[in-house]
Amino acid sequence: MKKILMTAILLTTIMLVSYSRTIYVATTGNDSNPGTETSPYLNIQKAIDAAAPGDTIYIRGGTYMLTKRIKIEKAGTADARICLWDILENV
Repeated sequence: MKKILMTAILLTTIMLVSYSRTIYVATTGNDSNPGTETSPYLNIQKAIDAAAPGDTIYIRGGTYMLTKRIKIEKAGTADARICLWDILENV
């Protein structure tokens, strides 16, 4: 039984790591985009809502127009956090 449990935990961890993705936000983006580096989202909230445990969100430099407060209502796990980073760009 212990061996089955350890195998299940290992497979779950592998699945979480393999499905993590990087999400991008830019002032030139569009929320209809897939949130990739070449087709980023426009709104930070859109990226947060799309994120899952293990994902990383990169917010490119610029001024973002916020019409309401950003809400982070989800969490990652100890092994698969959701990370937000800003990217300072020379414009």
